[in-house]
Amino acid sequence: LFPDHSPDTAVADAWAAFLAIAKLWKYNADQQPGRVYIVGSSSGAQLAAQTAHRARGTPYLISGLVLRCPVTVDASRGGVSIPQRYEDKHTSFSPSFGTNLLSFDPENQLPIALDMPLNSDSFAGMPPMFLQLCTNDIYYSDGACYADALTGAGNDLVTDVLEGWPHTFWLKAPELEEAGLADGRVIAWLKQRIGTE
Repeated sequence: LFPDHSPDTAVADAWAAFLAIAKLWKYNADQQPGRVYIVGSSSGAQLAAQTAHRARGTPYLISGLVLRCPVTVDASRGGVSIPQRYEDKHTSFSPSFGTNLLSFDPENQLPIALDMPLNSDSFAGMPPMFLQLCTNDIYYSDGACYADALTGAGNDLVTDVLEGWPHTFWLKAPELEEAGLADGRVIAWLKQRIGTE
């Protein structure tokens, strides 16, 4: 990955991987459409959302999407890439939201892919989604603004907000009780979704 390859290469690779899996599992043994669920945290959630946006209108369906602390927009350089309707709502990309798990450094931001999820022209037709956000996270507003856009377009969305926790803390400290509870809510949503199909 970066710095050897651009973020757009990662997006293209995620799309290619999705197509390979979707084509392989397009039909189950009983000739029913296959089910594909995509789960990602942080930049992995960004790739999952970008893949889901691109999959709309194709024959390859995504049954559900789990985005955990997603990066959805390039908020660096004073927020010039944040859509105008979210400029006042996107407030977490600031030093006060930085932690030892993810610090804030506006001068040293990594390159961002061109087609970020919050910059989409349309949010309609997205798969059912579970969105998990942490409030003590420089990317909290990325997820909150994305949730607003998805809800406004009438999508099936469950939002789980973890008050006072930092960015993807469950990856760094899985032994914490709240990490297990956060994982459990993801698993419960997936089980519920699979049970309704």
